[in-house]
Amino acid sequence: MASSNPEVTDVCAVCGGKSNLKRCSRCQSVWYCSREHQSQHWKHHKKTCRTKGAARTDETAAGKGHVSHDPGQSSSAVDLLERGFDERPLNLIKPCQIRNKDLDDVARHSAGRLRQDGFCVLDGLLGDDEIDRLLEDVRRVDGSGSMKAGELAGGRTSGEDKEKVTKPAVRGDRIIWLQGSEPDYPNIGILINFIDTLVGKFNRHFEGETVVKGRTKAQVACYPGNGAGYIRHVDNPCKDGRRITALFYLNKKWDVQTQGGNLRLFPGDKDQYLDIAPLANRLLLFWSDRRNPHEVQPANDMRSEMNTVAFDTCILLDLDLELEVAKAEKERVASELEKKSKSAVEKLSEEELQAVACMVRGHPDPSAVLTEMGLITSIQELLLATLKDKGLL
Repeated sequence: MASSNPEVTDVCAVCGGKSNLKRCSRCQSVWYCSREHQSQHWKHHKKTCRTKGAARTDETAAGKGHVSHDPGQSSSAVDLLERGFDERPLNLIKPCQIRNKDLDDVARHSAGRLRQDGFCVLDGLLGDDEIDRLLEDVRRVDGSGSMKAGELAGGRTSGEDKEKVTKPAVRGDRIIWLQGSEPDYPNIGILINFIDTLVGKFNRHFEGETVVKGRTKAQVACYPGNGAGYIRHVDNPCKDGRRITALFYLNKKWDVQTQGGNLRLFPGDKDQYLDIAPLANRLLLFWSDRRNPHEVQPANDMRSEMNTVAFDTCILLDLDLELEVAKAEKERVASELEKKSKSAVEKLSEEELQAVACMVRGHPDPSAVLTEMGLITSIQELLLATLKDKGLL
C-alpha cells in the first residue's frame, strides 16, 4: 500500500473506515486501513487491479511507502511481512518427462541440470498407484490434527522458537516434519527413501563441487486453498549447510490457470521468473541458497507437497573447521595466559607473599580482595594456591 492523503470520500474497501488509509500501490484506486484488509480484499480486487501510470522502481516505491511487488531476498519474518506476491502473468516451464527410470540416468541428468541451470523439473518418476497411496498417507496426516501452521523464523535459525511467528497472509500452509520411518505413513517413507537414494547419486556427477550427505526431516505441506501461499523467500539464506531442496507434488488434475498455487522461481536471483505447476508426480530440485528465491503463489484449492532439504558436507566441514580453529585459538590463548600468570606469581618475593596473605587471611571471599587489587582470575587462582602450599593461609 502507498501512503497518501485521502479525500474525505475515500474509505477502506473492506470496513468503510476513514482513518489510517493507504492506497493500493499498483492501481492507486482502492484504499485500505490495514494490510489485513488489503489481503482479505485481494481475491476480489485482483480482477480489476491494473498498474496505473509509469512503473516505479523498487527504490522509488519504497521511498513513498509502497510494498514492493518484486521484493528483495532476505528471509527474516520482519522482511517477509512487508512483501506481496509477484503479480506478473504465468510463465510455465516445460519439465523433463522421465522415460528411462533408471536412477543412475535420472541422477546424471538431474545433476547436470542443477550445475547448468540451478534447478531441475522431472515428471513421471512414480506410477499412478504409488501416487494414490501417497495421497492416502497425506490425507491421514492432514486428518490427524498433528499438522500446524507454517512458521516464519525471525532469527538467524529456525530453531529460535521465541522468534517464530505465524502469518497466514505471508505463509498459509499447514506442515508436519517426518523422519520417514513413521509406521502410520509407510508410503511417505518410501518416497523419502526414493528421493534420498536419487540425491545421493548426485555426488559422482558434481565432481567434488558438492558432497551431499544427510538431510533434514521431510516436511509435508498442505495449502488449504482460499488464497493460501508463501511469499517470496530463500530456503537457506544463512549458509547453514542446506544445499538442495527437493519438492515432490501430489496434486492430481491440477489446473494452474484457475487453481493457482504455482511455484514461482526466480533463478539467479534476478528479475526473470519461471513458474512450475504443482502437478502430481512432479519433482522439483533446486539449490537451496540465494540463487533460487521462490514463492508459492496463492492457491484456490487444497494443494499438497513433500519437501526435503539435503545437506552439503563440504559446507558442514567448513563450519566444523571454523569451530576447530576457534577452539584451537582459545586453547592457545588460555595456555599463554597460564604461563604468564605462573611467571608473575613466581617472581613475587616472600615478603610480598606475606603481605598478600595478611590481606586475604580470614576474609570470607579472598578472590574478591584480589579482584579489587586488579588481579585477573588466572593469577588469583595461582596466587591463592601458592599461599596455601606455603602454609600462609
